[in-house]
Amino acid sequence: MASGEQTTASDLPARDQPVSYAQHIKPLFRSSDRESMSFAFDLWEVDDVRSNADVILGRLQRRVDAVRRWLGAGSGRALPPMDRVGEIILTRPLRATILR
Repeated sequence: MASGEQTTASDLPARDQPVSYAQHIKPLFRSSDRESMSFAFDLWEVDDVRSNADVILGRLQRRVDAVRRWLGAGSGRALPPMDRVGEIILTRPLRATILR
Protein backbone atom coordinates (compact mmCIF):
# COMPACT_ATOMS: atom_id res chain seq x y z
CA MET A 1 0.00 0.00 0.00
CA ALA A 2 1.45 3.38 -0.97
CA SER A 3 1.84 6.14 1.59
CA GLY A 4 -1.28 8.21 1.99
CA GLU A 5 -3.70 5.56 0.73
CA GLN A 6 -6.67 4.83 2.95
CA THR A 7 -6.42 1.79 5.20
CA THR A 8 -9.57 -0.27 5.53
CA ALA A 9 -10.65 -2.55 8.35
CA SER A 10 -9.54 -5.55 6.28
CA ASP A 11 -6.03 -4.03 6.09
CA LEU A 12 -5.70 -3.92 9.87
CA PRO A 13 -4.31 -6.87 11.81
CA ALA A 14 -6.43 -8.95 14.16
CA ARG A 15 -6.17 -8.04 17.85
CA ASP A 16 -3.75 -10.91 18.46
CA GLN A 17 -1.48 -9.99 15.53
CA PRO A 18 1.43 -7.52 15.61
CA VAL A 19 0.91 -4.00 14.29
CA SER A 20 3.47 -2.52 11.90
CA TYR A 21 3.92 1.23 11.57
CA ALA A 22 4.80 1.02 7.87
CA GLN A 23 2.04 -1.43 6.97
CA HIS A 24 -0.81 -0.46 9.31
CA ILE A 25 -0.35 2.97 10.90
CA LYS A 26 1.36 5.16 8.30
CA PRO A 27 -1.37 4.48 5.68
CA LEU A 28 -3.97 5.84 8.12
CA PHE A 29 -2.49 9.32 7.60
CA ARG A 30 -3.51 10.90 4.31
CA SER A 31 -1.28 13.27 2.37
CA SER A 32 -3.51 16.15 3.48
CA ASP A 33 -3.09 15.10 7.15
CA ARG A 34 0.66 15.07 6.71
CA GLU A 35 0.69 18.48 5.04
CA SER A 36 -1.55 20.09 7.66
CA MET A 37 0.69 18.87 10.51
CA SER A 38 4.03 19.47 8.79
CA PHE A 39 4.62 22.66 10.80
CA ALA A 40 4.87 20.54 13.98
CA PHE A 41 5.98 17.04 12.93
CA ASP A 42 5.89 14.53 10.08
CA LEU A 43 3.09 11.96 10.30
CA TRP A 44 4.95 9.70 7.88
CA GLU A 45 8.05 9.46 10.12
CA VAL A 46 7.78 6.77 12.77
CA ASP A 47 9.96 8.65 15.29
CA ASP A 48 7.85 11.82 14.95
CA VAL A 49 4.65 9.84 15.44
CA ARG A 50 6.05 8.05 18.49
CA SER A 51 7.26 11.27 20.11
CA ASN A 52 3.94 13.04 19.45
CA ALA A 53 1.67 10.09 20.26
CA ASP A 54 -0.23 11.90 23.04
CA VAL A 55 -1.16 14.79 20.74
CA ILE A 56 -2.14 12.48 17.88
CA LEU A 57 -4.21 10.18 20.10
CA GLY A 58 -5.91 13.16 21.75
CA ARG A 59 -7.02 14.56 18.40
CA LEU A 60 -8.22 11.17 17.22
CA GLN A 61 -10.11 10.56 20.46
CA ARG A 62 -11.95 13.90 20.20
CA ARG A 63 -13.06 12.98 16.68
CA VAL A 64 -14.18 9.50 17.75
CA ASP A 65 -16.04 11.01 20.71
CA ALA A 66 -17.87 13.43 18.39
CA VAL A 67 -18.92 10.58 16.08
CA ARG A 68 -20.10 8.50 19.05
CA ARG A 69 -22.16 11.44 20.42
CA TRP A 70 -23.69 12.02 16.99
CA LEU A 71 -24.54 8.32 16.56
CA GLY A 72 -26.04 8.08 20.04
CA ALA A 73 -28.05 11.31 19.89
CA GLY A 74 -31.71 10.52 19.53
CA SER A 75 -31.11 6.92 18.55
CA GLY A 76 -32.46 5.57 21.82
CA ARG A 77 -29.81 2.87 21.88
CA ALA A 78 -26.64 2.45 23.84
CA LEU A 79 -23.40 2.31 21.91
CA PRO A 80 -21.03 -0.61 22.58
CA PRO A 81 -17.88 -0.04 24.63
CA MET A 82 -14.98 1.44 22.64
CA ASP A 83 -13.01 -1.80 22.76
CA ARG A 84 -15.82 -3.55 20.82
CA VAL A 85 -16.46 -0.85 18.18
CA GLY A 86 -15.73 -2.14 14.72
CA GLU A 87 -15.51 -5.73 15.91
CA ILE A 88 -16.97 -8.12 13.40
CA ILE A 89 -19.15 -10.92 14.71
CA LEU A 90 -19.88 -13.86 12.42
CA THR A 91 -23.15 -15.70 12.88
CA ARG A 92 -24.70 -18.75 11.17
CA PRO A 93 -25.74 -18.69 8.44
CA LEU A 94 -22.56 -16.77 7.76
CA ARG A 95 -23.43 -13.13 8.10
CA ALA A 96 -21.14 -10.44 9.41
CA THR A 97 -22.40 -7.89 11.90
CA ILE A 98 -20.20 -4.91 12.69
CA LEU A 99 -20.83 -3.55 16.16
CA ARG A 100 -21.58 0.14 16.14
